[in-house]
Amino acid sequence: MRKTLLFATLVLLILGTANAQKPLHYWNDGPLTWDDFGYPNYFEKGNSAYFISYYLESKTDTTEIDGVTYHRSKAKAFIDPNHSWADSGYRTATALECLQAEFDLLEMYSRESERNIYSLEVTSDDLLRQLLANSFSRFKVASSKLSNETQMGQDTAALRLWQERIREALDTTQNQPKYTFQDKPFQFAGSLDLYAGAIGGDIHQYFGFNGGLGLNVDLGWNRHIFNFGYTIGGNTCRSTAAYQHKGNRDASLDFPEGCHAMMLDFYLTYGYRIVNTNRFHLTPFVGYGVLCFTPNGPNAATSAAEIADGCPHVGIDFAYLLSNNVYYSTGRTNYYNGVHNCTTLHAKLYATYNRFNNVVGQPQGFSINLQIGLGIISGMTHAE
Repeated sequence: MRKTLLFATLVLLILGTANAQKPLHYWNDGPLTWDDFGYPNYFEKGNSAYFISYYLESKTDTTEIDGVTYHRSKAKAFIDPNHSWADSGYRTATALECLQAEFDLLEMYSRESERNIYSLEVTSDDLLRQLLANSFSRFKVASSKLSNETQMGQDTAALRLWQERIREALDTTQNQPKYTFQDKPFQFAGSLDLYAGAIGGDIHQYFGFNGGLGLNVDLGWNRHIFNFGYTIGGNTCRSTAAYQHKGNRDASLDFPEGCHAMMLDFYLTYGYRIVNTNRFHLTPFVGYGVLCFTPNGPNAATSAAEIADGCPHVGIDFAYLLSNNVYYSTGRTNYYNGVHNCTTLHAKLYATYNRFNNVVGQPQGFSINLQIGLGIISGMTHAE
């Protein structure tokens, strides 16, 4: 009984191995061999000496060029070895050369299709399938002409002429970009940061180190960057800030020593990106904001007035691009057919000048501030 089961298992394994599906052979996988013609059912081949199952399809491909990863539809030429065959009498070196020439011809039309995906504004999957079908039909006509003129590879002189023409076309397009990439001028960016800052000068006697969070939103046009942001943090009043309004003293609104304060800084800046590579961005900026300290927390004096005033900003923004991806697809508009997204490690170092006119003595001083966090940059792009 055991021998019978063992024998049956071996037979099933052998049959399973014999009928195992072979992987698709893409043009980039290398030249064809006779092992790529393994379809076992000869009864379906009719009177043909061979049959090769060609395909041309579009697949999403990921390619990195100069630090940018492009995700886009690419035309792919391949054969299915599981539905291709050749009689043993046809399996000669010259015949294989002829079949390889046909495969190279399919790759030539594949590259043509890939360039046309964007240059012809293919804006839907239906149009993409139609484009590939048209290219495949043209390939079938050219393939039939190749087979007839070379007598299926028997006319070696004619075959050499075809091989030379196809090789020249492939060599010409091998290292050329299939299309050019052009970012549109508008871009959007945002970041969430950790914030730290310290105020010097006269103000330091009232408020010292600030710590908290920062939020930034950028609108860009080419290298021009308009930024709106704010920081929120906490502080404690180091000594009583005597309140005044237009020179009139009001002790009831004093900001008392030991009072917890919430620090807010709202600002609007303009910057110009002087370094704009696929890995680094560097943007000096200037702008204006409002810095205020508001009573907050259990020890806050409910009667204390808010201390606030406007303040100029000047600094520099640095971004290291952790990821840089372009996603192209059909189904968009003639204006753009892709999205350019970046993830950044972001740092902003800036100084502000502060003067509190509603505090007796009008204390003033510079602050040094740092924000570090993660951000995104997003924009539209077009392939031509």
